[in-house]
Amino acid sequence: MITQLDDWRREQEDLPTRPEAIRRIVKDWLIGHGLLSPAPEIEEGDDQPK
Repeated sequence: MITQLDDWRREQEDLPTRPEAIRRIVKDWLIGHGLLSPAPEIEEGDDQPK
């Protein structure tokens, strides 16, 4: 799993740290399984969710 995680990280534009990559993957998994609601997207420079 660590190798797969590192491969995934290398494919990302911003090359997240391993803890950040794990957070993103777990969040996506939870959203995909209906266990977490996706947060509203906030555009840069905007303080209110869309």
